[in-house]
Amino acid sequence: MNIRRYMAKDMRTAFKLVRDELGPEVVILSTRRVKGQIELTVASERNPMVEHPSTAVREVSFPSLAPRAAAAVAAPPPVMSSTITPPPVVAPQRAAPLSEPVRVANVASAVDDELRALRRLLETQLAALSWNDMSRRSPVVAELLRELTAIGFRREFATELLESIDERVDLGTARRRVHAALARRIQVTGDLWAEQGGTVAVVGPAGAGKTTALAALAARWVMRNGTQGAALISVGESRFGVQENLARLGRLVGIAVYVLDKISELPILLQRLGDRRMILIDTAGCSPRSANFERHIRELRDTLPNAQFALALSASTQVGTLREVVTGYRGLGNLAGIVTHTDECTTLGGLLSATIEAGIPIAYTLDGQRLLDDLRPARAEVLVDLTFALAESEQSREEQDSTIQSEARLHGS
Repeated sequence: MNIRRYMAKDMRTAFKLVRDELGPEVVILSTRRVKGQIELTVASERNPMVEHPSTAVREVSFPSLAPRAAAAVAAPPPVMSSTITPPPVVAPQRAAPLSEPVRVANVASAVDDELRALRRLLETQLAALSWNDMSRRSPVVAELLRELTAIGFRREFATELLESIDERVDLGTARRRVHAALARRIQVTGDLWAEQGGTVAVVGPAGAGKTTALAALAARWVMRNGTQGAALISVGESRFGVQENLARLGRLVGIAVYVLDKISELPILLQRLGDRRMILIDTAGCSPRSANFERHIRELRDTLPNAQFALALSASTQVGTLREVVTGYRGLGNLAGIVTHTDECTTLGGLLSATIEAGIPIAYTLDGQRLLDDLRPARAEVLVDLTFALAESEQSREEQDSTIQSEARLHGS
């Protein structure tokens, strides 16, 4: 490896010096400004002094060839007995040389790629060293960190959660303390809406269980408070059959149902329904990746300034998508979550991590289609126990599948 240092008035001139002497295959080790100039330190596999030992010689003259060249110019051309037309010579087409800015950009891009690769390699090695050191010094903390990250919690959040754990206790005691610390971080609202009512708009992406959650909330309100003083509103929903199902639900529980095509019509209807204690609004589903998501959030916020928003969070959704949904809908304010599809998920860690980091409380959990039985007020301890129970069940299932595959390979051989 050949390491060289270059001084130039600016970065472009320094890159030109490097390219002319070492070519584009170099790795930039450091750059700094020294006395008004750029000092560039690079490493390369090439050694210009070895590959070109005579680069110091710029001009070479050949005097013995001059008389011959002059004689060749002065001599008349030979007389040909017959005229022969040679075939046209087609010169090979050469690509136009790259301009100086393009060359510099290509070199800089290659250097950036090399630096990113080196940084990833160093980070991986440092993480492995840190993990090995933690496993040696604090095996209990290392095991708990592995469990928390495996079920979807961010490593930074898990590390913060484990800071108060005594390294001298046994694994069972430390695990119980982690569960208690995690439960303290989860915010819940209790049975707020069924007890106090209000104007509640159920929001979230399509397929998150908004309509089912709204139906379960309506049934819970009727069982506790009766049919008087409640209303169901469907706004701007274009999915096939949703409005019909909502109308059927209204007839089933005895609540009036109103269907609006545009969200701009909602303030007038809410003014007419001002004496109702409970108004549930089913909104159109919209993903944070949708092109009109910002407009959707702005319309909800401007049209319903005094409403409460229930964000439907599907527990069977990928962790990354859940974080996008929570981050996107957090701008509504006065927001609480309804965890749906808990009967279809394998872990709740990612969902709990997303809501804790965003500071969003959880109001209810919904783990089926039975409206009166499957909607329950959220309790932090129950959510934590369910999270780790799902993780243990998934681990047991994976171990069982591995055993079955091993026995199959053994019998097959």
